[in-house]
Amino acid sequence: MHRATTAVAAAAVLACLLFQLGGQPAFSQASPFARDPYGAVGSIALQVALLAAGLAYARSLRMRSHPLRHHHPNLILRGNVVAILSVSVTLLAGSIAQALNPKPSSPDARMLRAGLECMALVAVYCAAAVMHAFRGLPAVAPPANLTLCDAIDDLWMFVRVPVARLRAVLPERWVWLVLTFHAERLFARIASFDPRRHPWRFACAAGIAAGSCLCLAELQEGLPPSLPVGLLATSFFLAGETLAVLLGFALLGGYLGLRPPLRARR
Repeated sequence: MHRATTAVAAAAVLACLLFQLGGQPAFSQASPFARDPYGAVGSIALQVALLAAGLAYARSLRMRSHPLRHHHPNLILRGNVVAILSVSVTLLAGSIAQALNPKPSSPDARMLRAGLECMALVAVYCAAAVMHAFRGLPAVAPPANLTLCDAIDDLWMFVRVPVARLRAVLPERWVWLVLTFHAERLFARIASFDPRRHPWRFACAAGIAAGSCLCLAELQEGLPPSLPVGLLATSFFLAGETLAVLLGFALLGGYLGLRPPLRARR
């Protein structure tokens, strides 16, 4: 189970690297994602893939440390499924872009095409590995009271595991703070954005933060030609990313254990 989840996480990271490689100036003319809507579809799908694969891998690590968390195998499976489907959507968008807008044959175009083909094989392998690893898994529904606080505690395994392994060389105070961290304690001090009490407010804030990071990433291509253009582009990125986060939270939040099912809240 852990090996299959690791393979899916690695596939999501490799797909993201391939997408970013196509966005570099040296490959932009040969990349199938150089034009929208293919680039936008690939970008959003890979963000979903990274989040779902990261959650699944973190939960797999946590389940190995706490075997009694019986609800996690099903959440790990769900995260793997979403990650594989999201990577597949990105590959499908790239294939459609190549079919409708074929690029002139060049070493760069052949390299990116080979990368897409290899990623397709990797996605098929991951799907087969997940089906084999999770076959016979009892259909136990996860608890209905899971929230983003629980997901943050799961993702904290990416910090907790290396700190626990290096505890002999790290300050004892740091190790204690990391190993005893719980999201609910953190958000008890900022109750206005407590994911357990205000999940949609927190999701909106996360979308704005993601949009801000996207704006900063776009600056590597240079400053906008004028202030109005810069403000318009910033507004577009913030609104688009926030809308995407809220839509993803609505569609996949309950499935991935990020919020209680909507039916349970009525």
